[in-house]
Amino acid sequence: MVRKRKAEHEASRDLAIARGDEIYAGSRCRRGHDGRRYVQKLNGICVTCYQENQDIIMARYRARKASPKFRAEKLLHRAKKRASENGREFTITINDIIIPTHCPITGRPLDIHSQEGEGFSLDRIDNSKGYVPGNVAVISHRMNTLKCSATVEEVERLLDYMRMAELLT
Repeated sequence: MVRKRKAEHEASRDLAIARGDEIYAGSRCRRGHDGRRYVQKLNGICVTCYQENQDIIMARYRARKASPKFRAEKLLHRAKKRASENGREFTITINDIIIPTHCPITGRPLDIHSQEGEGFSLDRIDNSKGYVPGNVAVISHRMNTLKCSATVEEVERLLDYMRMAELLT
């Protein structure tokens, strides 16, 4: 009986996903609410439970999202995906990702809520190597963008140009 109900529940969710629905009819929750459940939110949470506890659920989510461990996991996951897509070596673990409070290049505080500018990203120190221990550092997104495809010679030229422009003003 339990297996049959679970199969019906999963079939109902699959159908809702296929139709693009936000809510589907599932089984009653542990608190006895009707079987309306969200398709995407928190693995099919009961609609009533979610609405009753939305503030608590969102506060927990925001706190988790802001934690250094969560951010390091995201950096690790994205790096693994890029390595796979580009055929690069990938042997780092979560312990190889150390998130500093300030960018080691600019000295500015890193913004954990941003993915641009002073937000942070995982840099491969030597771009010819993959994501291997000792070859990764967390720096600001802005500095990583500047560094990503530029050679040392190009950066020196840019620096010379900027110094000349400063003298002219």
